[in-house]
Amino acid sequence: MGVFVMIEGDRIVEKGEIHMIWDKGSSYGRLQPLTTEMIEMAEQQLHVKLPPAYLKLLSEQNGGTILHRAFPTMERNNWAEDHVHLDTIHGIAEDEGILQSAYLIQEWGLPEQIVLLGGDGHSWVAFDYRETNENPPIIYLEADEEILFELAPNFETFIEGLYTHIEENGEDESIDFSVNDAIQIFETEQKDMMIQAFNIFYYSREGNEALIEHWVITLLQHEDVDIRKWAGHYAIRFKELNVWTSEAEAIIINILTKDKDLQAELEVYNQTKVLEGMNDEFYG
Repeated sequence: MGVFVMIEGDRIVEKGEIHMIWDKGSSYGRLQPLTTEMIEMAEQQLHVKLPPAYLKLLSEQNGGTILHRAFPTMERNNWAEDHVHLDTIHGIAEDEGILQSAYLIQEWGLPEQIVLLGGDGHSWVAFDYRETNENPPIIYLEADEEILFELAPNFETFIEGLYTHIEENGEDESIDFSVNDAIQIFETEQKDMMIQAFNIFYYSREGNEALIEHWVITLLQHEDVDIRKWAGHYAIRFKELNVWTSEAEAIIINILTKDKDLQAELEVYNQTKVLEGMNDEFYG
């Protein structure tokens, strides 16, 4: 068990002011600046009212890596005995951030009527709109283990409770990952870190297209079906973002077609269209 490191000022404080939530040194997960039109689009698509404190936070920065990445809990979970972990808070953009919730809910078999704030495929933090249409509680869930419990009654309380967790060996859990780290994760086949590595590529794709092509195609042929399915999932996401060359796409379709375990991914892949404006997309 570790210890808490609480830093005064890194909280939502009175009158809704937000101070030092975002890790300004990281562009991971950061979207283009928030607009009123984006908010309206999100609320219309999600059929919910987004919490004012969340929108206030996104007005400073539209999603990204957070400074304090642990939230205390004594509920059973697979991260730790005394807390859960969250690296990023999703922002709002067309088909990105929280607007990927519907797709990810279907992909990972998550409950309906939630809006995903962040996660990695195995574990998620989300707004819980199952019994309300506004000011929802914040929940934690693990799809593989059917774990779901409330973390905080609202977004303000959740942000106020975030802290930096220091392990007994003195190491900080809040470690940033680079493209080189992602490559090492793939090379050493660290299965529990692979979704994190895919996400690193997702948010660092400009200039790394050849690396992405190599690793997605390689992992689509891995002996572990879970890893192949994750690679299939990200093959779809990268297709949406117009990452693939025609040669890469032909190889990917061929692999998916031949793999009986990836027929669902093949069907979605064939139906997926390139999102408009992806060549001019903002990279934090």
